[in-house]
Amino acid sequence: MQIAGISSLVTFIVVGYVCGVACLENRLHLIYRLSNTIHVFTADMSSEVLVITVEGMRFPLDIVACPDERQLYVADSGNGPAEESVWRVSAANPSQYVKWLSIPTSGVQTLSVRSPNLLLTSPKSLRLYSTIDGELQRIIQLPDYVKYMYHAVETKRDTFVVGHRGVALSELNTGVSRLSDICVQYLVSFTVIVHGQ
Repeated sequence: MQIAGISSLVTFIVVGYVCGVACLENRLHLIYRLSNTIHVFTADMSSEVLVITVEGMRFPLDIVACPDERQLYVADSGNGPAEESVWRVSAANPSQYVKWLSIPTSGVQTLSVRSPNLLLTSPKSLRLYSTIDGELQRIIQLPDYVKYMYHAVETKRDTFVVGHRGVALSELNTGVSRLSDICVQYLVSFTVIVHGQ
């Protein structure tokens, strides 16, 4: 494994709990916990250029950008499981937004997008939706030994790479697996070492 060093690291201080960042068209889009706004910055973070208010959004969790469609998607847990949703916001016209998808108690955690699909990660399953019509394409259940899923992405080969806690030998270990409809293949497994036990 090759590890690249960072030649320049610039930190910008933002006020609030940033829970999601997406990049689209040379702009960074930040969402904050318990806020109904999307803050848009220049790519170098030198200035804030726009604040998009999404009326009705209550508890954003994650944001992704789809460059092909010029859309932002924001996962919102609302006031609880019955109100989980995904908002779609136009990057071309930010005043155009819609509560695009209502999610039936899935416990959505994170999003990823590979046009024309939007992937929702919940603690124990993946839900793949079409960005064209919002239709649920499929639900992928994880093996029983997976105790919690952190994040997932869809690959060009119609498989999914998933970061999770719980592997076949231990529920404390974390791993990265590639999922398809027929098998799970471990890519990496990490061991948790608990000191003093």
